[in-house]
Formats: sequence, C-alpha cells, structure tokens
Amino acid sequence: MSELIVSISGIRGIVGETITPQVVTKYALAFGSFLKGKKKVIVGKDTRITGDMVKNAVVSGLLATGCEVVDIGIAPTPTVQYLTKKLKFDGGIVITASHNPIQWNALKFYKQGGLLFENSDYSRLKGYLEKGQYNLMPWNKYRTVSCQPQLGDIHIKQVLDSLNFITRIKKKRFKVALDSCNASGSFITPKLLNILGCRVDSLYTEPDGYFPHNPEPNKDNLKEIMRFMKKSRFDIGFAQDSDADRLAVLDEKGNFTSEEHTLALAVYYVLSLYDRSSRLKKFAKSVVVNLSTSRMVDDIARPFQAKVIRTPVGEKNVAQSLIRSKSVIGGEGNGGVIFPLVNYGRDSLAGIGLVLDLLAFSGKKLSDLLNEMPSYVMLKTKFNIQHLDVKTIIPKIVKDFSKGKIDRRDGVKCDFDDFWFHIRASNTEPIVRLVIEARNDCILQDTIKSLKNYFK
Repeated sequence: MSELIVSISGIRGIVGETITPQVVTKYALAFGSFLKGKKKVIVGKDTRITGDMVKNAVVSGLLATGCEVVDIGIAPTPTVQYLTKKLKFDGGIVITASHNPIQWNALKFYKQGGLLFENSDYSRLKGYLEKGQYNLMPWNKYRTVSCQPQLGDIHIKQVLDSLNFITRIKKKRFKVALDSCNASGSFITPKLLNILGCRVDSLYTEPDGYFPHNPEPNKDNLKEIMRFMKKSRFDIGFAQDSDADRLAVLDEKGNFTSEEHTLALAVYYVLSLYDRSSRLKKFAKSVVVNLSTSRMVDDIARPFQAKVIRTPVGEKNVAQSLIRSKSVIGGEGNGGVIFPLVNYGRDSLAGIGLVLDLLAFSGKKLSDLLNEMPSYVMLKTKFNIQHLDVKTIIPKIVKDFSKGKIDRRDGVKCDFDDFWFHIRASNTEPIVRLVIEARNDCILQDTIKSLKNYFK
C-alpha cells in the first residue's frame, strides 16, 4: 500500500489506495472550512478516468461547507490558476496528478489571487483535518454548482494579449505538431494555435481518460511525436504534460530540445524585447529560476545585463520570488515557464505563445535559434538512500567540494566554472535527486563518478 503524499499545495496518491472518496471529501471539507463559508470556488480537472469520482467528492465537501462551485470541466492547471485570480474566486482546486502515471490523482489548492498555499495557510487547513471539525452549513444554506467550460477562453485571451507579434505569427501559418497526451491541453491548446493561424497536426488530443504514454514531457516519453514529425514537414512541435503546466519543444526536424530549452527560449525572447516594450518595463529586468535550472539562463541574461535570482526547487518558491522581486520572467528547467503578464505559475500556453512569438520575431528556424544557445550537457538522476544517513553524507560532500560556490538552501549545490551539481533529498521517498550540468560529457562523467562514491 502506497502512502498519501501531502504537501502545502495539496495531496497526491494512487486511486483506490490513498486517494479515496473519503480522503478527498475530508480535504475538500477542510478547504471549504479554510475559506470560511459563502465563498466561490472554481474546480477543474484533467482527463483521468478517475477524475469524475474525485471531482464529485470535492464538490460534496465544498457544498457542505457553504461554497458556491463553478465547474469548468477539463482544464489545465494554469487555466484554473489564472481564472482564480482574474475572476476573483475565493479559491480554486485542480484535480490532477500532473506528470504522475494514470493510476494517480491529486488535489492542488489555490487561494484567493490564484496563489499557492504558504506554510501558514497549510497549518490552518491541517488544523481542520486533525480536529475533524468543519464549518458545516445547515440544509437551507447550501449553494449551487454551475458548469462553465467556456471560461477557459479568458485564459486564451490573456495569452494572446501578452504577445507582441500576433499578426506576424498568423502570417507565418506555422505547421505545428502537438502532443497533449490526451489530457488537459487537448481542447484549449488546439484552440489557441488555431486562433494564431497555425496549421495543427495533433498526435494525442483525444481526452478519453487514458494516456498514450507517461505524461512527463521528457525525451524518453516523446519518441512517438519525434517519429511523427520526421514523416512530414513541420515548423515546430509542442508536448504538454497531463495538466498542461509544463512544455517540451521539438525543432522542425522533430528533434527533442530538452525541457531546459523551453525556459531558455522564453527568457531569451523576453529579455531581447525588454528595452523596447513598455509592458515589460513595468517589471524588473531580472529572471527567477530554481537552483536546479540550467546555467543557460545565466549566460542568456548576462549580455542583457539582467539579474538572475535562484530559489529552492518548487513552483511556489519561484512564484513567490517573482512576485517579491517583480521580475519579468521565471520558471523551472522542467519545461515550466512562468510569465507574469499571464500567470504566476507554470503555464504551457504562455510558453507556446512566447516561443511562437520568438519564431515570428526572429524569422529563424527553431534549430538555428537553438544552435545559438549556450551548450552544456546535463544529467538528472537519483540515488536510493534507504540504508544511508543523508545528514552525514551532505557535510562530507560540502567539505570535499569546498572550493566551489556552495548553496545550502535546498540540499547542497556546488558551483564551479566548468560544472555544477545540485543534490537534494526527497520529502516523500528514500532517495536523493541529483542534477549535474557540465561544459562537456567528460567533465560530467568524472563528476558523477565521484558523487556515486558517497551513496554506495
């Protein structure tokens, strides 16, 4: 039996084991109580076949605590987040396990303003759960549920409004391959691309409840769209994860570019326009990324004299720093672009818009743009530490690599001229995650060989 994964952003688990109607209803009751009744909550979900069960349990708990519920049906996480802010909902819940396999499902919570929970918010929510005392309403205080799937168009409009060269994009008539993994992006993404005048050839945009491959948008899971693109002529390919907050980009030849390049392309484009855009100048000329994101971002920012701010790993950490610093763009190297003109969360629709805007603005092929990017090799892996004490291992690593720049805010990151690595322990599994980036494969292999010795 697996364990329920609980964090400040919500819960996640395997349906039938840790995600059950009872568990989901309990968390929905706590969320409704956290909002203190007579509040309006937006709910959206991905396409998993378990989504209706989870949604009905969520709605039950919200109604019981006096909330009015607006159900927008199948919708990306960034759509729910944006609408929570734009339409002034008191809270939002997304039913999705993101990149986890099909047997998983989850709840992700947003508070007013489309913001993720902070520790103090979760403490309040946890208080209701631990006491089992919820703000239940009498029968005559119950409110209603309305189904409004058309609200997703508001998110599309905001993405369009954030772009600079819509007319130029339309004139290009880009041929686009799209893999939405039969999930949340299946409706809204083709609609956005069609409005932009793109000719869309979809591989997986049938929201049938089953994923044709693992939904994490990395190279191993995108072999079909890579083959698909090599059979015809395309300008670009896009692949989304199941809740459409993360984006992978493929060049015109169907080559996978690495999820790190998604953010790098977006950062390059936004910084290249910054000095000539009154809208962008309302933000600071700085970029926020996490500690595990590629050094490409630093190299791109340098000639524009833009500051790069690093945070611990996690969308919440990046988003909060973006808000505090009023930075113009940010995100994570997993394909998560955060563009404040649209959203303070990872948003694949905003990422798609920015990359198409870049293609139209530059007049170049994507492969040519990528060739102009800084070149590194990166490895993302993990070590089992079930029989090891990571608390004693990390100080040894810090001591042995003390000549580098050390950052201890989230595990340990050691930064040298020719390479860097970031090691952090998982909060939910007996593993440590390791990211290494180096100037060449020889340096990377030497580094991984040295680090493996600590985890034997």
